Amino acid sequence: NPNPNSNPNPNPNPNQAVGWRSVVSRAFQRLPGQRGTAHDVFAQIERMPGVALDWSIEPGAKTTSVWIKRAQETMSRHPNP
Repeated sequence: NPNPNSNPNPNPNPNQAVGWRSVVSRAFQRLPGQRGTAHDVFAQIERMPGVALDWSIEPGAKTTSVWIKRAQETMSRHPNP
């Protein structure tokens, strides 16, 4: 008996389904010379087919989307994808 209030996405947390290290690495690979700014990387990620982005605002942030925060964290932890 399905819950009418449940999220139609089978994964309750779409960010867990995204391998951010892989996504960021693929974004850098699409950039000239595989180099660019964080905004260049974000623009590439937005164009990637099949990557579900969580546009809701990160808790505690005023304007940063959840997916941008995850990408930023990944670039910080893994500066050379």
